[in-house]
Amino acid sequence: MASPEAMKNWALKKENLMALAQYHVNENSNKTKITRKILEEFAEITEPAESHKKKGKLLQVV
Repeated sequence: MASPEAMKNWALKKENLMALAQYHVNENSNKTKITRKILEEFAEITEPAESHKKKGKLLQVV
């Protein structure tokens, strides 16, 4: 389990990312571009969790 300090840091980073996203939307008045960019960035840095892989295999069987 993460330490309280790690959780606090994570929460602050999340708030900062949300504020940055809101600023971008306000400045550009176009949610589509930032939504696409966020999805692209997260798609590059993440892999499906093991539970998602298992569920995917189950769905292929059905």
